[in-house]
Amino acid sequence: MTIQSGLIHPEFHTYPVLALREALLNAFGHRDYRMLGSVMLKQYRDKLIITNPGEFIGGITPQNILHHPSVTRNSHLMDLLDKLKFVNRSNLGVPRIYRSLLIEGKEPPVYREVGNHIELTFIASPLNDGFKSFVTAMTNRGFHLDTDHLLILQYLLRHGEIDTATAAEATQRNQEQAREVLSKLSIEMKLIEAIGRGRGRYYTLSKEASAQLKGDMAYERQATLDAEAIKIRILSILKDRPLRNKEIRTMTGLDQKQVQRLMKSLYDEGVRVVGRGPGANYVLDRE
Repeated sequence: MTIQSGLIHPEFHTYPVLALREALLNAFGHRDYRMLGSVMLKQYRDKLIITNPGEFIGGITPQNILHHPSVTRNSHLMDLLDKLKFVNRSNLGVPRIYRSLLIEGKEPPVYREVGNHIELTFIASPLNDGFKSFVTAMTNRGFHLDTDHLLILQYLLRHGEIDTATAAEATQRNQEQAREVLSKLSIEMKLIEAIGRGRGRYYTLSKEASAQLKGDMAYERQATLDAEAIKIRILSILKDRPLRNKEIRTMTGLDQKQVQRLMKSLYDEGVRVVGRGPGANYVLDRE
């Protein structure tokens, strides 16, 4: 497809050339040549699949391949490809595949081990010119969005919210590393914001990022949806047990007065307060 930019119409492929190049070189360089079979490339309407003979080695799995140190099955072949400048020995191939897809707003690649073959799938998602421009604008402001940042932002564009455990899974990091990535996106770059506290904390796109990536009204719509989701969550819990103001503050990230206003708005739903002061409980009147 082409994207108009003044008198220039740059062309963007469904599958970035860099991603295809790195994927094919990895397939040829790391395949198991003791096995019969070939590197296969199959293109469908909605995806492209590359398979090569051989299993993952050296502790690499589909869940850690993004950041795992490089492990070579065919060292002499990889040395030759390195000298020819086709590949490098610093495990940049897989991150390049991820990044070249993500900066165009495309879905990340999917690795699988199918029998004794490795399968890599590219989803035929369209170019998101707005996201690509957003990444460029952030770079011009002095912020480098690495692969971890891009994975989280892309996840938020598709799912609306993310918690630390999900961020760790999406970026193939442990939870402590994921918290650092989320903290940088939130505090330094101001691209996401935290909602709630403790184990109930999750993150959404900030108002600025949402306006740039989704449009000016998207943040307000999401805020309305978040408020309704909070109410539904509280009512669901109240069906089983009472809640105190402090518990609700931890769940929602609201302050004491905001919780009081929120719970007052649920009076028509049967919510009542029992007791006074710190020991007061919110209950659901079933009558």
